[in-house]
Amino acid sequence: PLAFVSTNPSDTQVATVTADRKSLQVTRTSESKFRLLAQGDQISKPTWDRDGNIYFSDFGQGVREVNSDGSLRVASVDVTTLGTSEQVKQVAVASDGVRVAVVLSDGTQDVIAVGAIFKTADETRIIGLHRIERSITSVRDIVWSSPTSIAVLGSDESNSELLFDVSLLDGKSKLFSTPIGAQQLLVDGTGKLFISTVDGTDQLVYEQSFGSWEQITSGIGGFFSR
Repeated sequence: PLAFVSTNPSDTQVATVTADRKSLQVTRTSESKFRLLAQGDQISKPTWDRDGNIYFSDFGQGVREVNSDGSLRVASVDVTTLGTSEQVKQVAVASDGVRVAVVLSDGTQDVIAVGAIFKTADETRIIGLHRIERSITSVRDIVWSSPTSIAVLGSDESNSELLFDVSLLDGKSKLFSTPIGAQQLLVDGTGKLFISTVDGTDQLVYEQSFGSWEQITSGIGGFFSR
């Protein structure tokens, strides 16, 4: 059983995280054999950069990078008033391969910030983190909905489960309701949003259509190549 699935930009490899969130594996789309790349306790949804490197967080342990050759190394997060490396719950690399959105949590409040990936032969760092939104208190999932906006599945101080589409240009959010049991966000190449849900024993995927949600298939989630 799997918790997360993510494809690389060229749609030639698929990274998966097992349902217990302890193992990150990868396979080529032309094969059926998975390779174990990393293990942890709370591995987040994996995200790829343009060079075939995978980033993920292991909450409480920091951010890790799996290089395209399969080697694993720590991706440090520059010290910020928003939190520490160990407080990163999720990372999501933008389509440009440089910018990155992260969710940090102190155990009570979640914060969404955007920064940049800085890489040399010897190190990888996430630098320049700045908070992009202040009303969201709890985050379940994030995804880049466009080059200048981030969609967030989460809640605000009213504890209402909502979909926030946050503009990085002015910091304003569009708010949408969500299907019952919303778990994960995904976006296709045109910017259309989808949500996977768990409702009892049913695992369903919904497509956003004219402000409402239409059930399209069953499953834990999905992915799109761009």
